[in-house]
Amino acid sequence: MDPFFITCTTCSSRLKVRDESMIGQIVACPNCQAMVLVEPPTEDQLTIGRQHDIDSQAITSEAIHEELESEGTFAQPGSADATDADLDAADSSDSQSVSASFGTAPPAEWQPSSYQGYRQIGLIALVSLIAIVSSAAIFGLFIQSSLNKEQQAAGEIDPAVEDEPAGGEPADDDSANADSTAEVDEPLEASEPEDAAAAATPAESDGAASPAADAEPESQPMATTEAGDPADSDPAAAAVDNPAADPKAKLPADAANGADRIFAEVGQPAEQPEAGTMEELPPSMQMFSSIFGQGLDLQEPEPKPQANVLKAIRFEPPPELSTRYPAPQSPVDVQQRLRQPLGINLNATTLHASVETISEIVSVPISFDIESLDSAGIKLDAAVSGRYLNTTAGDALREILAKVGCTLQQTGPGQMAVRAAEPQIAKALEPAFVVGDLQDPEQIIHLATQLAHLAQDPAALRFDAASGRVEVTGSPQAMWRTALALDALRISRNLPPKLPAAQTSRWLVDGNPSDLPRPDPGAIVLEGDLPRPIEHWLTQVAQPQKARVLIDWPSAWQYGLTPEYTVLPWTSHDSLASLEQELLEPFGLTIRDLGDGNWIVTTQYALAMSPRTVVFSPPIPAETQFLERLAAGAGHESPETFAGVIDPVSRRLITRVSQFLQSQIGAELSANP
Repeated sequence: MDPFFITCTTCSSRLKVRDESMIGQIVACPNCQAMVLVEPPTEDQLTIGRQHDIDSQAITSEAIHEELESEGTFAQPGSADATDADLDAADSSDSQSVSASFGTAPPAEWQPSSYQGYRQIGLIALVSLIAIVSSAAIFGLFIQSSLNKEQQAAGEIDPAVEDEPAGGEPADDDSANADSTAEVDEPLEASEPEDAAAAATPAESDGAASPAADAEPESQPMATTEAGDPADSDPAAAAVDNPAADPKAKLPADAANGADRIFAEVGQPAEQPEAGTMEELPPSMQMFSSIFGQGLDLQEPEPKPQANVLKAIRFEPPPELSTRYPAPQSPVDVQQRLRQPLGINLNATTLHASVETISEIVSVPISFDIESLDSAGIKLDAAVSGRYLNTTAGDALREILAKVGCTLQQTGPGQMAVRAAEPQIAKALEPAFVVGDLQDPEQIIHLATQLAHLAQDPAALRFDAASGRVEVTGSPQAMWRTALALDALRISRNLPPKLPAAQTSRWLVDGNPSDLPRPDPGAIVLEGDLPRPIEHWLTQVAQPQKARVLIDWPSAWQYGLTPEYTVLPWTSHDSLASLEQELLEPFGLTIRDLGDGNWIVTTQYALAMSPRTVVFSPPIPAETQFLERLAAGAGHESPETFAGVIDPVSRRLITRVSQFLQSQIGAELSANP
C-alpha cells in the first residue's frame, strides 16, 4: 500500500503514514503529543508515492475559478453574455488560451480589488492637495486686497500738512501767503488769490523740509504747468525739478502716503491718523494693519494694578527612602524578652555600657534619644554600678536608668528608647525661661511661640510678670524647643545664653550650619576570626578614639539590620569610609560624629530630617521680604505657620527646621548677601 496522510484533530498537522499495519491504531502526534486514530484512506483521497507525486496544494481549475470569482464577477466563456468575437480573441492569445483552458476568461477591463484601493488613496491625496493650494491662494488674494484698500484710502486723504517754521512759532496764513508769493518772479493774477494761497501751503511745507529748494538762484527759469501756474504751487512738479527737495516725492503721492501708513515708525508726525495704531503692532505685523483693525481706537488700556507676587525660594527635596535595601524585619516582642531572668554585676561602668550589655544579652534593640538626654544635661558616660540577681532584664534596666534620671520607653513595635525623665528636663531648662535680660516680653513670647510651636506637639507660652519668667504648657519636647528659641534670641542680640554650650551645641547653631562630619580614626585593624554584630566591630574602631557607637535602631531596623545580624569583615581597612562601605552601606546606613565622643549610625534621610535651631547671619534688610519668600518655598501659605522669625532688634533670621532646609537657607544667604 502506498503511503498516505492523516490530519491531527488537535493541531491540524498532516502526518504521513508509511506502514499499513498502523491502520486502526492510536498513536501520539509528533507535534502536540495528542492521540490520533490512524484511519485508512478513502477512495476520493489522492495517494502519494514515488510513482504518483501529486501535491495536495496544486493549482486546479476549481481553485482558479474560486480565486477569480472572489476578485470580481465577469462573463464566462459560452455564456449568454459572451460573444463569438470574444471567444475568438481568447483563443488567439496565449494568456487567454490558458485561462480558457481552466474554464474562465476575465474581461480586458477587469482589475483586482487592491488596484481600486490604490486609486481611492490617490484620489483622496489629490483632493487634499487641491484644498491646500486653494486655501493658500485665497489667503494671498485677501492680503493683496487689503493692501489695495490701504493704497486707495491713502489717496483720499489730503496730504497737505502745515508745519511750524524753523523758529518754532506757528506762522499765520498771511505770512505764509506772503512768503510763498515772494518766491515767485511774477506776481499772481488778481483773479486767483485763493488758488495761490492753497497752492502755497504744500509748497511752503516742502520748502521748510528742504532748505535746498530755497537756495535756488532767482535767475533759474521757473517750471510752469499747462495752465501757466508756477511750479512752486505743485509740490509734485517741484520735486521732479529738484529731487533733493524730498526723497519721498519721487513716488506718486498716493503710493508714498500708503507706504508711510503701512510701514509707520515711532516718531511719525501726529497728523497721520494711523501712526498711533502702527505703534501698537509689532514691526513684523504692521504691514497687515488693516487685518488687525487699522483706523480703530486701539489705544493701550490703562495698566491694572497687580498684586505683589513673591518669588519663592526653591528648595531641593530631601533624600528619599530607598527600596533597594533589605526589607524591614518583623518586630520582636520586646516586653516578652525583657521579662527574661537576669543576673549581672555592674561595677564601675557607665550608663551607655550597662544598657548596651543588657541589650545584647536579651537581643532587644535599645536606642538613646540624644536630644532628650541633652535637654536634661545627662551624659552617656555617667557612672552606674550595682548587682542585679534574681530579677528580669527589664527591671534591671529601669533601676539603672532611674539612678541617672532616665526612663525606658517603647517608641514603636519592637523598639525601645532611653529618654530623660520630665522632672529632670524641667529642672535643667529652668534658667532659660527667665527673660529679664530680653526687652519687650510680649514680643519675645510671640517670637518664641512661632519657633517652638508644632501642630502635632503644641506649645502654649505665657509671661509671668511677677517672676519675670516664661511658663510653658506642653510636653518636655515643647519645653526644650522653647528654651532653644529663647537662647537663640539672646545670641541674636549678642547676649550670653542661659544654657551651657555642652548641653546645646548639637542643637543650637550660631551662623550658617554645616553637615555632621564622618569620624576619621585613620587606618583600621580589626581583631577577631568569628562573625560578630556590626556594633562589635565599630566599637573596636571607636574605643582607641575614646568614643562610643550609638545605633539609631528605628532607622536601621527599617533597612533590615537587627541585633542578631553578624558578619566577619576584612581585618584591615585604609579608613573608616572603607569599613563603612563593607558593613553599613548594604543597609543604607552611614556613621557620623555627633561630638562629645559620640558616633551615631543612622541613615542619610534621618540626618536630613533632624531639626536644629539656627541663628543665621548677616542681618536681613526688611525690604527683601526674605521670610515671606522662605515660607513660600517651604510650602507654607503664610509666614505665621513657618518655624522661622526675623529678630526685629538685630534683623537676624532664626529658624528651627530640618537640616536639609537649614543648609539650603545658608547657601541662599551666602549667594545673595
